[in-house]
Amino acid sequence: MPKTYLDGREIKRWWLDGREVSRSYLDGRLVFQKETVIRISAHDHGVTAQSVLNRIQNAYGGAPPAGASIRFVIESGIQLVAANVGECFRLDGSWWNGVFASCQLIIENHGFILGRGGQGGNCGPGWHEPGQAGGTAIASQGVPLLIANYGVIGGGGGGSAATGWYDGGSGNYNSTGGGGAPFGPGGPVNNGTDYRWWGSAASFDIPGRSGAGPGGNVPGGSWGEKGGDGVYKHAGGRRDVVTGSAAGAAVICNHAAFGWINRGDIRGNAP
Repeated sequence: MPKTYLDGREIKRWWLDGREVSRSYLDGRLVFQKETVIRISAHDHGVTAQSVLNRIQNAYGGAPPAGASIRFVIESGIQLVAANVGECFRLDGSWWNGVFASCQLIIENHGFILGRGGQGGNCGPGWHEPGQAGGTAIASQGVPLLIANYGVIGGGGGGSAATGWYDGGSGNYNSTGGGGAPFGPGGPVNNGTDYRWWGSAASFDIPGRSGAGPGGNVPGGSWGEKGGDGVYKHAGGRRDVVTGSAAGAAVICNHAAFGWINRGDIRGNAP
């Protein structure tokens, strides 16, 4: 008879009225029979839907069977960061001709699962942009999902807005926005005249900042937070706020059952 293990301990098979029970609790933790455990023990700052799919295929040597229970275990301190704001740790029920929609996914996180930070805003003579919104951390489309979070799950921080300053005399001052954490780049374009500064990129956990000069040095968003607002000051003295960009969601689950085994530290929107 096959054995199932969790944290190195055998989970006995459960039976009720002669039928095997597919799930139960062990030390207060929800566990499933015949789980396939996929452990992630190395940092990955390029997470995509394809990389998630590849891990599942490698675990099964191909497609998982219909009704499979699959547990991803992200080990302590491990950093999983989306490759860009359009990608994330994504599950799609259409994979393997819809077989994946019948599976049960469990994400047990002891590290960091983060969306990519947004880019800082662009600017030019008389125009200043808010930057790019941060990306989602985890998204499930049509796949039943349970999350046991003992680490951090967070959307990417939004990029900070560009800033501009016209003093009516010596010229225009323009600064591009700073990137949101993690790894959001600074604003890429500065077509301003006279005095120009560029925003900085974010590191893993520290947002970038908009460039120097009047109204500058505005931070991008931290994990799950919007980017800072910029200001455009006109020659006549009027000031317009340039709103920083929104953060990405921590978790999105559409068209499938979702539940928390443990919610833990969540940065950004989640069910």
